[in-house]
Amino acid sequence: MVFTSGFRLGTIGTGFLKNPLGWAWQDYSSIPGTGVTITRNDNGTMLEDFDPAKIISDTAVIVTKDNPDAFAYTGTIPLISTKVSVTSHTGDSVTLNAVPHTSYADFRIYYLYRFEVLPTDYTIAPSFIRNTNIVEIDNLFISEEEFAAFFPLDHTDSGQITNVGTYTHTQIDSHINDTTSNPHNVTAEQVGSPAAFDEEDEFDTTVDNQTTFILSDTPDLTSVPQMLVNGVGQTYNEHFTVSGSTLTFIPTAAGFQLETSNEFGQPDKVIVRYMI
Repeated sequence: MVFTSGFRLGTIGTGFLKNPLGWAWQDYSSIPGTGVTITRNDNGTMLEDFDPAKIISDTAVIVTKDNPDAFAYTGTIPLISTKVSVTSHTGDSVTLNAVPHTSYADFRIYYLYRFEVLPTDYTIAPSFIRNTNIVEIDNLFISEEEFAAFFPLDHTDSGQITNVGTYTHTQIDSHINDTTSNPHNVTAEQVGSPAAFDEEDEFDTTVDNQTTFILSDTPDLTSVPQMLVNGVGQTYNEHFTVSGSTLTFIPTAAGFQLETSNEFGQPDKVIVRYMI
């Protein structure tokens, strides 16, 4: 599996740490098109020659240089519909969904790189990049402008919400409680308060490419079960299924296999939470 922390350490030699996997970045004064090539690392001073073959694919994220916690947009107002994100990343080749607007000045593309030795003056990437599954990063932040534009809330004088966007209160209730066509696996009890679970089972991977886990109880599937692999959430009915007390993990859908010895030399940790 590829992890997304500040850096990861590979094999340990005699008194030396080798092959740390860390966040590198390259700054761009402008990006004229949607195709971008990574040619260097600007995070610290490299103690080795830059090698594009050591770039970890599918990890690139574009942000603004002067404010690395903020994304770039195609317009001057940061709306979700104009946000620039990475659509594909293979080696040193990055493809964006749109060209960033020049009003955001310089841009920065973060990517994971397998260093031989960490650069001097190496800087840890922002926490939202380090601690988040890559595929989720592009959907993390919604600005006030985005929220106002896409999720206008109407309310009565007593404070009750009557509409969300173009949907009325009655339509929302009907959609949530429709057990035959509910596409979100959401129950009415889950709306408005954090999900609570009756049971939590924890497993260490015991065989490579393990797919089956026997739970301590039988989940009530009217509430969506939760599966975490090394702290990263998996999608129910896509990355895993549950039948009776048996959970089946689907590696082809999740994009990785469970391992008995990951990059830490430890078994992948699986946590399952559910209602009974």
